[in-house]
Amino acid sequence: MDDDPVTLQVVRNILGFKGMVVTVAADGHEVLTRMDAGEVFDLVLLDGMVLGMTGFELCREIRRRHNHDELPVLMLADKKGLTDLTKGLNSGANDYLGKPFAREELLARVHAQLKVREAHEMALENNRLRCELELRVQTELALRLGRQRLDRMLHALPVPMVTINESREIAFCTRAFAQRFGYRVYDLLGESVQTLFGTSAETLETWFAVLENPEAVLPAGGAFFLLVAADGTPWSGRVVPAVLELENEHLLLLLLDETSSVAASLRWLHDLSQNRRLLQQMAETLNRLSPLKLEQYPGFIAELHAVDRSLARICRELTPEASGLNPRQLIVEAMQLALDLWTETTLTSKADLARRSGQWAVYVNQDGWERTQTLDRYLALHTLPARPRLKKVLLTGDFVLANAHADTPLR
Repeated sequence: MDDDPVTLQVVRNILGFKGMVVTVAADGHEVLTRMDAGEVFDLVLLDGMVLGMTGFELCREIRRRHNHDELPVLMLADKKGLTDLTKGLNSGANDYLGKPFAREELLARVHAQLKVREAHEMALENNRLRCELELRVQTELALRLGRQRLDRMLHALPVPMVTINESREIAFCTRAFAQRFGYRVYDLLGESVQTLFGTSAETLETWFAVLENPEAVLPAGGAFFLLVAADGTPWSGRVVPAVLELENEHLLLLLLDETSSVAASLRWLHDLSQNRRLLQQMAETLNRLSPLKLEQYPGFIAELHAVDRSLARICRELTPEASGLNPRQLIVEAMQLALDLWTETTLTSKADLARRSGQWAVYVNQDGWERTQTLDRYLALHTLPARPRLKKVLLTGDFVLANAHADTPLR
């Protein structure tokens, strides 16, 4: 904007000829009103003297709303007015253009400032994409770690078990189940239910129909099935169904009723499903609430404690304490094994493990060497903290198992 109509028209003609949309404001208050109303501009071309306020005052007001990169300001000033030039730059202008000016100089300075804004927008977009990518990586890692934990917990159950997804494919089976029928675990994953169940697959369809009906209940006593082993040998016996919810998918779990552990396993699976459902509901609710409103829902804390107690009981049942083992020594050995597996499989350093797992700080000395002081304390019994952070140890182990895929004795 400019208080000289001739200058205004000249600027409009030059920029308009280049395809730029030029908006003219009557005074400084109109400029601020339009900005506050949400109107977006790429560049402000401003004279030192405008109606209603000085151009310097208007420039300062613009800077309170936008920084130099978000909205460049090009100040028009008299070539002989060094004071106005200095005052304009001090008020927040990106650059100045001395009057009278040549057409080429005006276009050059306008294009230079538009490139500044374009670079700023590109930097913002790159940062947004980087944050989105990091979030996706963390989410995928969390899903992998969660599935690995679930796999280990299910493998610890003494009952032969197989899981069928909604596509009627084998999504998981315990080692006990695979060995019972002469398969390897990975040979069964992704296979159709017909591979194992043959004609008994019709009964599975009735059970899947139950899963789709919230009011229906799976038969507690199960049903007799005829299964086929890898060598063609038939097996007949009772199969007990259960349901497990993972993310947004219902899985049908089938347990072979061959041992006295079926009832305990079913109770464990029920607790696991209930806890996963509770955690998902709490996460959805928490995402909709502001931190201040969380204080109005003290019941969340009680629910979290209930989840912790249930999971702690499950862990005690599945992994009873081994007599004669020093817990502190186990922590050190676990960290040493995790580090050895990581370096052997990925051929990277201890600092890389600390940085990528997100659990341990990495420090860089003045000479450029990376140090992992906190992680190092967990690698020897005499340096282990008096109160070690067990959660860090477990998350580090889970991260290594999820990312070190080689099948080695260390694993």
